Amino acid sequence: AAGQSQKTIVLPGQRGAIVDRNGYELAFDGLSETVIATPYLITNAQQAAAQLAPLVRMTEPAVLAKLIVSGGYSVVVQGLSQGAGNAVSNLGISGISVQDSFSRDLPDGSVGAQSIGLVGPDGGISGLEEQYNSDLVGTSGLVVENQDPQGQALSTVKNVPAKPGKTVQLTIDSNIQLNLE
Repeated sequence: AAGQSQKTIVLPGQRGAIVDRNGYELAFDGLSETVIATPYLITNAQQAAAQLAPLVRMTEPAVLAKLIVSGGYSVVVQGLSQGAGNAVSNLGISGISVQDSFSRDLPDGSVGAQSIGLVGPDGGISGLEEQYNSDLVGTSGLVVENQDPQGQALSTVKNVPAKPGKTVQLTIDSNIQLNLE
């Protein structure tokens, strides 16, 4: 019965920043939103897809495919802006939830991007992001809540905060790097 009346929410750990020798951020995690579907709770998947599609910038058939999967969990879209995430939440569609997540941002665009590298779903996959992945990666936290039969939180049973990754400071100067590129 505890599994039916409790919900565990994973809190993502923010990835550490990569900064130049002056502390200027070359890569950092910005807050974004992930839209999640619980397919068996959605009463009208076609209507939900029609409402969601323009907000998540996907076609209705693509959204519908995410809403009718077997199982209890489907990621509809990741990396959505907070405004779009709020708009999805405001629809109040049963079985659709929005969770905070992070997306990697390079404020100077392509400046130093070859050296900084890329981040995939499982961490750094190239460049400094890969080399320093173990330092940069954050630790997820979690919240366990008691819920009523309608899924509303009644109390918090456990709260383990997420821990951000470490900041990696480089010896390069982004201003000099910009002039070189």
